[in-house]
Amino acid sequence: MKLLRFNIPKSKLDAIPENEQVFFIQLTHFLNELNILQKCVIISSNGMASLNTVERRGQVSQAQFFIRTLAGKLNEGWKMLKKDFFNTHLSKKYEKVLSQVGKDSLSELKRYFSRKNNINLIRKKFAFHYDTEKIKEEIGKIPQSEALEMFISEHRGNCLYSLSDVIANWAILHCIDPSNPQRAMEILIDEVAMKVSGWFQEFGGNCISIVVEKLGLDYTEIEVSEPPLIDDVRLPYFVKKTE
Repeated sequence: MKLLRFNIPKSKLDAIPENEQVFFIQLTHFLNELNILQKCVIISSNGMASLNTVERRGQVSQAQFFIRTLAGKLNEGWKMLKKDFFNTHLSKKYEKVLSQVGKDSLSELKRYFSRKNNINLIRKKFAFHYDTEKIKEEIGKIPQSEALEMFISEHRGNCLYSLSDVIANWAILHCIDPSNPQRAMEILIDEVAMKVSGWFQEFGGNCISIVVEKLGLDYTEIEVSEPPLIDDVRLPYFVKKTE
């Protein structure tokens, strides 16, 4: 696989104002995390059909964790834009030279985060915090017939406390659409892993192109090993330790 390697001398980075330096580093750091988490969501969901019930529960717990974390990071990414892009008035310079796709993506982000949204809800209640009241509420809704399970292994890393993920996930889905959990899950995946992530990537990539042009950076073409197809990659919940 071919990549373009850009060399960024510190002298060139120093040639742009400090607020642009900070925004460039913050943005690229955020986009790295976004790329990693998006791939983890996909990979954790691969191969579900071939797994037994317990293995599938482990994979689902893993995928749900990455969805929650991705939602939290997207919310923090928007806060970063407000602080390092809008409040510093960089937006006035950059919005004039963004491509149409970049402008449209930024408009979608503004529209999404200007109103009550599911990403902010997940960030506040589930991604980085443990909301006691929401969990109390959800425990009270569990029918007596519900199968709640946990699986204990001699290796702590292979323990799976399935009941807690089931309850936390139901709490999220009931916050999104109390009447239709399946629709809530579809909304969650569409908003978090597809739409909002995509808008950030389009806008962020456009901003990086602007900085590259401004700095007059040169690049060289390099080769790395051909990566596997993402659909073929697995990230199993249960693993063996090296003896």
